[in-house]
Amino acid sequence: MRITESGLPEISIGHIKYMNVAPVNFAFDSGKLSEKAVWRNVVAPPAELNRRMEAGELDISSVSAAAYAFNSEDWLIIPGLSIGCTSEVMSVILASECPIEDLDEKKVALTLESDSAANLMKIIFAEKGVVPVIERKSLKRIEDAGSEYSAALIIGDSALTVPWENRFRYVFDLCTLWHELRNLPFVFGVWTVRKTVAEKYPDLVEEVASMLRKSLEDGLLNLDIISQSSARESGLSYEKCRKYFSLLDYRLPEEQVKGLGRFYDDMYSNGLVNKKIKISMFG
Repeated sequence: MRITESGLPEISIGHIKYMNVAPVNFAFDSGKLSEKAVWRNVVAPPAELNRRMEAGELDISSVSAAAYAFNSEDWLIIPGLSIGCTSEVMSVILASECPIEDLDEKKVALTLESDSAANLMKIIFAEKGVVPVIERKSLKRIEDAGSEYSAALIIGDSALTVPWENRFRYVFDLCTLWHELRNLPFVFGVWTVRKTVAEKYPDLVEEVASMLRKSLEDGLLNLDIISQSSARESGLSYEKCRKYFSLLDYRLPEEQVKGLGRFYDDMYSNGLVNKKIKISMFG
């Protein structure tokens, strides 16, 4: 965290650029936080925010849930904020030419933009006894999933707006697959703070966290407005946007924490992380 010329600490806050976080960001304005600090907003895809948090370039950020597993010794999860779903999510999909069970030894592209989705997909493959040839790459257009790929994992606005069914015969929702597997919600993203920042500036971190939670509550009360705005920006119908937001749970309730813990246990048992992960909360 840098100190500004005015002598105030500047808190750098990372925000995912996808429409799914619109309710959290609804009333969160950039500028002066209080008389005690200012903040700087950084907007980027989840994977980039993960990297910038790891590099110490951000103090607080929404990150992929999997990124916390790799950085649990250095980060704390902020309570009351998440990007989770129960049985369907719409914006995290596996588009495939065949059933998942038939992807063994076939080439599959996994998005570069989310570590959570990629690790979840690897767990699902392992549970089904499937060992595909995996390649990580950017997947924003149908052309990105070239003819050499039998399936592609896509997330975010690209999953919602691109007609992947025109290229692939099957489209699987990853939250649905997880729920069928574990009967638990899945958490794709959490908000985290670096431990060093939390220890030095606990009051400021709580102030930012409280403002994000208040912004979320305002956003949830205005989902019609958010859906209308998202429809204009994305080209999707209002109805599809409204349904999409209704599927997401942003408050990190206890059942989501259980799902998060099971995801981390599955990552460990499948060799995706080298130690058991303990979930540590700020505050």
